Amino acid sequence: MPKPDQINLTISDDDVATIHATIEVLRAKLMPHLKTLAAKDRGSMLKLGSKSVAFVQKSFEYGRQYSNLVPAFLEMDAFSADIKATNTLQAMIRALEPILEALDDSLMLAGSEAYEGALMLYQNVKGAARAKDPNAKTILDDLSDQFKRAPHRKD
Repeated sequence: MPKPDQINLTISDDDVATIHATIEVLRAKLMPHLKTLAAKDRGSMLKLGSKSVAFVQKSFEYGRQYSNLVPAFLEMDAFSADIKATNTLQAMIRALEPILEALDDSLMLAGSEAYEGALMLYQNVKGAARAKDPNAKTILDDLSDQFKRAPHRKD
């Protein structure tokens, strides 16, 4: 027995166009300011976690109060800009995370239901091919490519 339909997503063409245009605005406004990292670079960097945020903020405040303790090679203006950028980016990520999570969940549901529908149709086509339906054999041959396994190699 099939599961009940958990998602019935219909977004109008106008809304889809508006959403894509909005995404393009985000891309155009954000990407010139953002950097991308290679996986090896990500692994070797210090990570700012929730506990570290207070440490960074306190360190900055102490540096502003006690300039004699700031090392000569630490530029406080750059330090301040990094903190501001961190706060700005975290706020953007917090605003986008629920949307991205809902998009991912909706994609998973819609994809799962679509795949389940395809499997139901495939099973029906298999039965029709066994019953010698004239179109079913051609359809079955085409759809059965999904289930072909790579031949096992002998060592």
